[in-house]
Amino acid sequence: MARKSHRVTVLPPIAPLLALRLVFALNGLGLALWLPRIPDVKDALGADLMTLALCFFMLPVGTMCGFVVAPRVLSRYGTRAVCRWAGAGFILSFVLPALARDAVQLGAALLTAGLAVGSIEVAMNAKATELERTLRRRIMSSCHAFWSLGGMTGAMLGGLAGQAGVPFLAQQLLLTPVFAALAFRIAGMLPGDAPVAPAPGPMPRRGLPTGPLLALCLLPIGALMIEGAMMEWSALFLAEAAGLGALPAGAVFAAFASSMAGSRMAGDRLAGRFGPGAVLVGSALLAGAGVVAFATARTLPQALPAAAVLGLGIANVYPLAMSLSAAVPGRRVEDSIATVAFTAFSAFLIGPPLIGFAGSALGLPAALLLLAPLALSPLLLIRPVLQPPLPEEPPCPAPKP
Repeated sequence: MARKSHRVTVLPPIAPLLALRLVFALNGLGLALWLPRIPDVKDALGADLMTLALCFFMLPVGTMCGFVVAPRVLSRYGTRAVCRWAGAGFILSFVLPALARDAVQLGAALLTAGLAVGSIEVAMNAKATELERTLRRRIMSSCHAFWSLGGMTGAMLGGLAGQAGVPFLAQQLLLTPVFAALAFRIAGMLPGDAPVAPAPGPMPRRGLPTGPLLALCLLPIGALMIEGAMMEWSALFLAEAAGLGALPAGAVFAAFASSMAGSRMAGDRLAGRFGPGAVLVGSALLAGAGVVAFATARTLPQALPAAAVLGLGIANVYPLAMSLSAAVPGRRVEDSIATVAFTAFSAFLIGPPLIGFAGSALGLPAALLLLAPLALSPLLLIRPVLQPPLPEEPPCPAPKP
């Protein structure tokens, strides 16, 4: 009599959209785990603000290199496989900053993490675009909402570990393998890669973006620079300008991140009802007001609503840029997404060091105020980015002949 085999399932299968949202969340979490421990790294290395800012520059350098090769990697291995391997590798790479013993090692660690960013960022957004076509509805903003929720969760976990006196290395060795394994397992539940219809006519040679794609590259720069600045400098700004400690500063960042997540959860419905242009106008106005209000805040009651308004304003600019980039004619979807992601994510990573340099010369309040014009920049780009507009219901890709 044959014996029945009892296979233990670590995680039951989940719906493709939920799986994709969790992939976004886990990668946001992996990045954010180390952010509250940056002061610990600074103290351990004995680095000054300028040295730390230079180390931070290595993350975008690695990211730029990763984005250059990402379209080829996706074409060869497929988005699901890249989501699995690059996602898990990206989370694990943040063990390296905890192992750094000097500024050179920290820079090398961040360079390595940046190399993984390019592939996972393009793969996640390409899979979201693919699911938009399959489901015939917008999902990009909600996926990025889960990235925000993951980032908020990671920052809270890192902050709690630091408050409890857990060494940074112990934190990373304990948490990152768990979250990397989850990311690998959940990404394996994503649907297989859909066949892509060949573009009509010859594909243009790769080069610098022009026309609508260039405008889409410029569109999210301000929003991503603001998000990066809030992640890495808001606590120090609140300590210096308002005399707030770690707990109220954490509450301010939580207000910022939660309002971003809430706005992104509603972003797909808002874009479907009012159109991407109207959402971008409202986002720019809220973001500009939020930057000014936050940079001039000097008390907790002022900083909390300012951070919330700022999160509402910047939340949907990058997800809309991703969705619109997939509709640019005459280019492969993964190439367009990689081009926009390269520019936007580089701004996200380069922004904090630039704010640090400006803050050392002008003070952090003045440095943050410099972001206000960038927050309003989508107002100048709405017409070119909506040529051609993204259809309300993305068409399904044609099957291969």
